[in-house]
Amino acid sequence: MKLSEKAAKVNFDDLDDESGSGSSAAQPAGGAPAGSAAAPRTRATGVAGITDRINLHHQVTELQTQLAAFEAAQLVVMLDPAQVKESKWKNRHELSYSTQEYMDLRDEIAAAGGNVQPIKVRRKAKGANGEDEYEIVYGRRRNRSCLDLGFKVAAIIEDMDDLALFTAMERENRNRADLSPWEQGVMYKDALDAKLFASQKQMAAALGISAGALSMALALASLPDEVISAFPSPLELQYRWGTELTSALEADTARVITKAQELGKMSPRPTARVVLEALVGAGSGAPKVQPEARELRSADRMAGIYSKDAKGRISVKLSSGALTVAKEKKLVEFLERLLQ
Repeated sequence: MKLSEKAAKVNFDDLDDESGSGSSAAQPAGGAPAGSAAAPRTRATGVAGITDRINLHHQVTELQTQLAAFEAAQLVVMLDPAQVKESKWKNRHELSYSTQEYMDLRDEIAAAGGNVQPIKVRRKAKGANGEDEYEIVYGRRRNRSCLDLGFKVAAIIEDMDDLALFTAMERENRNRADLSPWEQGVMYKDALDAKLFASQKQMAAALGISAGALSMALALASLPDEVISAFPSPLELQYRWGTELTSALEADTARVITKAQELGKMSPRPTARVVLEALVGAGSGAPKVQPEARELRSADRMAGIYSKDAKGRISVKLSSGALTVAKEKKLVEFLERLLQ
């Protein structure tokens, strides 16, 4: 029974007695011997009694409200991030923990001395070592950051069933807009495969997303592994590409798969856009597209892209801040000399 329900059953009727009727009862006139019956306490009457009862009623109501609010509050606890296990609806690809966005988040948590925004977990059975274990609902990158940094992770523990877990996880990640289209699609596909929802239509309605957006995400998640592996990273796939690649596969599955395997073995790896065009071209029966693009890297990070289109036009796009002002000047001078 909740504390607020117990409080509602407490009888406060006797608390409005006059102040003179303390904890010890009045003795009978003439001094009654010890052990004789105590005189009954008297209740305040008239306006004073009514006022006392009204005041006490307000106090009881306020206490019951405070108890209910306390029970509804989500308490934040500090957990060992190693005790927080992945959910069956894992929605983060391992590559997402090597992106610049993840590095920035980890730096923020390090500077703050911990995650300011708690993660959410639900209880699991005890682990093999007898310690409590938890299943993550959302906050995977925050938990990984704390694990990497050796921090405890601030968490909210809430008991919930599978459907509630998935719904909370999906809504949190969609509102934050930090899942890639492919990761989002995999999450939706896993939920449908697990029969959390009877159909795509029911899922879209329950989650408050459009049927079209759901269909595009599922198309990405349903692509063959060979096609996904052809891209430098599945995190680079865009929603609309799922429809294009599915159409190419339907037109000529064998040719698209063969092309995907060829692209996956190339070094350096062509850009995601070049891979898309090559695979779609293979499905349409168009002449084989020879990718002419490469990433320009510095200190193991992509600093820009060199590409050459079908008409022979060359372009070099560098990330903001990739070059100092002095190096920009040298680059322009080099290109001018090269073109002479």
